[in-house]
Amino acid sequence: MLEFAKTDWQTITVAGPPTDHDVIFGEIDELLGASMDRRKRLADEIVDQDVRLVGYFAQVLMLSPSAHPNTIKILEMADHVGLMVAVYYKLRFNRGRPQQVCPALFPMVASPWHASYPSGHSLESHLMALALGEIIPGAKSALRALAARIGKNREIAGVHYPSDTAAGKAIAEAVFPYLQQCSTFHAVTEAAKQEH
Repeated sequence: MLEFAKTDWQTITVAGPPTDHDVIFGEIDELLGASMDRRKRLADEIVDQDVRLVGYFAQVLMLSPSAHPNTIKILEMADHVGLMVAVYYKLRFNRGRPQQVCPALFPMVASPWHASYPSGHSLESHLMALALGEIIPGAKSALRALAARIGKNREIAGVHYPSDTAAGKAIAEAVFPYLQQCSTFHAVTEAAKQEH
C-alpha cells in the first residue's frame, strides 16, 4: 500500500534479536521440548495457517466475499502491509532460522528462505487482529488470542524462535497507528463497520 509506505513507519524503535548464547539455546530447548509434544495434534491447523493466513481469519470469523467485501479488503491490506514491514526487518536483522542453529529441530513445514526475525506470520496476524478489532470491537480479545496462537504455532512448527514471535507482535502494535493514518485504510474500515 503506497500510502502506508510514504509514512515514516521505519522510524519506530525495534530491538534486535537476542545474541546471548544462553538465551538463544534456551529458546532452542523450548522449541525442542514443549513444541515437539504438540506437533501431531496441531499439524492440520499449522499447515492451514502456513498457506492461507487471510483465509484463516476469514473462515474463523465466518466472513464471505459477498457479505463482507470491505472487511476482507482490510484483512488483505493488513496482510500486505505486514509482509512489507516484516521483510524490511528480516533484511535488517538477518537472523538464521532455528534449524540452522540446531539441525535436530527439523521443521514440520517448509522453512521460508528469508530470515527468521521477526516472525512474519506473527506480525501479519497481529496487524490483522488490530485492524479487525476496529471493525468488530467485541471480538478484540478473541482476535488477539487467534493472532497469538498463529505465532505460537510457527514456533511449534519449528520455523521461529519465541523472540521472533514476540517481535512480530511488538512491531505490529508499533506500525498499526501509521496504517490508521492512511485515508484509504480509514475509508475501507468505515465501510467494513457497516457490514457487521
